[in-house]
Amino acid sequence: MKKTTTIKILVQHLDTLPNIVFSLPLLNCIQEQYPKAELHFLTNKIGAEFLISQKIAKNTFIYKKELFYPILKKIKKEHYNLFLSLNKKTKLNLIPILTKIPLKIGPKSILTNLLFNLTVPTNQSLFIHNILKYKPYFSVFNLPFQINTQVQEDPICQHKIKDLFHKYLDPQKPNLLFVFTPHTPSPKELTAAISHLTSNPNYNFILSGFLSKSSSLLSINGTSILNLINQLNLTDLISVIYQANLCISSDPAYISLASNNDKPIIYIAPKNAPISQTGPLSDYFKIIRSPFSASLFIKKFQELQNDLSISNYFISEKTKKNYLLKNTIKVVYLLKNQKDYQTKKEDFIALQDQGLNIHPFILKKTNPLTLLYFLKKENIHIIQTDTNFFLTKIFLKIVFLFLNFKPKPKFIKQKINKYLTAETYLTIYQKHDFF
Repeated sequence: MKKTTTIKILVQHLDTLPNIVFSLPLLNCIQEQYPKAELHFLTNKIGAEFLISQKIAKNTFIYKKELFYPILKKIKKEHYNLFLSLNKKTKLNLIPILTKIPLKIGPKSILTNLLFNLTVPTNQSLFIHNILKYKPYFSVFNLPFQINTQVQEDPICQHKIKDLFHKYLDPQKPNLLFVFTPHTPSPKELTAAISHLTSNPNYNFILSGFLSKSSSLLSINGTSILNLINQLNLTDLISVIYQANLCISSDPAYISLASNNDKPIIYIAPKNAPISQTGPLSDYFKIIRSPFSASLFIKKFQELQNDLSISNYFISEKTKKNYLLKNTIKVVYLLKNQKDYQTKKEDFIALQDQGLNIHPFILKKTNPLTLLYFLKKENIHIIQTDTNFFLTKIFLKIVFLFLNFKPKPKFIKQKINKYLTAETYLTIYQKHDFF
């Protein structure tokens, strides 16, 4: 039975996307385990806007330097049980001491080591992950280990970004997103990399994030380029990440959001950044460690393109279904006897080596019911033979009239050929009738 103890928690300083992304599992877990717990936040205007959109905040204190002492008075009146700090800012980490909050948890520093009940080693945005793995913290609230949550996309922002994409971008092309941050690499190498990307006619390009007003990248424009640098708020940017098809960034928070939604990713990482910093990885992931170079970026981008091309990632649903069928199509080849099999054995091996799922089946050794059972069990798409098994065909036709076979096999009379491909069998399956 879940505990229902009412506790009041003050969380600071939820004003950057990394802090938000990596703290949400913790906050949601506390809410699920303690539905009566009150989560209050010390944040800035951006953080307050985000917390409201996520329906997490019960109360927010918008921090400004000139309002420090008035905020202290308000916090003291709330009688919090726990202060959870998300950064090392000395002034803000004095708040639980000055307001007499009994339980204080935060990142390891000289101050917090002296004054906090529990400190956790920091590793950039991995701080929250470290908290979740740190057993003393679990003993405080009896938190379960299995935690899974995602940042929710705001419905208003979702429609706004969809309209923006529809207005400025080609709907037939996949959308490639580059999210800039203050940590994005050297301008010269980055400009060369961006120039290479935007010369590719196969994508729409969305440039977003935040750069200094002097950056030359602010002026990049052109066909199939949507430049949104310094133009989006936090909730808009989350919608852009969710609606893009491929994401490139140097910030682990943006990468984590994209990864949680199975986007192909290029992560421009610090030299020693652990892979786990991105959260769960997508199936298509490339990492570039510093020092960043345009040539290395272009190489990794081409590798990712090749991976996506091989898997036909950016194609229509109909084409995806065909691709899936082509790679899973099953063929049974009917043979008269063992001698017939021996003469065709090399062709079977050649086709199987190419990846075709083809099964030799010696009909004279068995009866039609055994064949029927095999077709049903193995989900066979095509029955192939070079012999006229007339009675067998009649039997199967009658059976298929009354039994709901899925897939319904197609019957073709064609001699085995080691040069046949999965594409050939796919065409046969889609165009041929049963006989």
